Amino acid sequence: MEKTETTIFVDWENLFFDLTAIQETDERLKEPNFNFNNPEQLLALIRSFLEPEEELKRIYFYVSEPFTEVEPRIKSNKKEELEEYKEKNPKEYEEKVNKSGIIQSFNHAIAQQNQVKLRVGRVKFKLVPENESEEVYSVEAKTHIPHLDLRQKQVDALLAHDITKLYCTKQGGCILLFSRDTDFVPVLEAA
Repeated sequence: MEKTETTIFVDWENLFFDLTAIQETDERLKEPNFNFNNPEQLLALIRSFLEPEEELKRIYFYVSEPFTEVEPRIKSNKKEELEEYKEKNPKEYEEKVNKSGIIQSFNHAIAQQNQVKLRVGRVKFKLVPENESEEVYSVEAKTHIPHLDLRQKQVDALLAHDITKLYCTKQGGCILLFSRDTDFVPVLEAA
């Protein structure tokens, strides 16, 4: 019996948050049993969703670039905002830079895996004011502390483009999508 070629599409940010939530409740997916920063373990988990009659064709893995890669492209007025943020929040900024290094290592490691194609979107930053309340002499004082919010961009567009391109040029096979985004429903129905 001939196996059905299956292409897997992974929106890593969505899957990452789901795995993080699952790790809090499922002992089998807690460290040291499972480390989702380990590409071999992560891909074994993803492949485990294939049915016996399916054969893996390729895994498209969608990530955003590390924050440190976006810094050189920041325009002047935003650059000033970021510099001010760095000065006022050195600890939080350092955490973002360290996390950026981890992301860069992960992206490189996952891209080296067999049958994986890494697709990289952009990351956009925004300084979001957060109120912090403190009571002093029975008077509530609020201070605005900026928080560096990072958002992935272009990942959904890349994913939709790849599904459309793949299944408009070559009919047949199956799609397995790891994402919580319902915007992909029309693309999947068309494929």
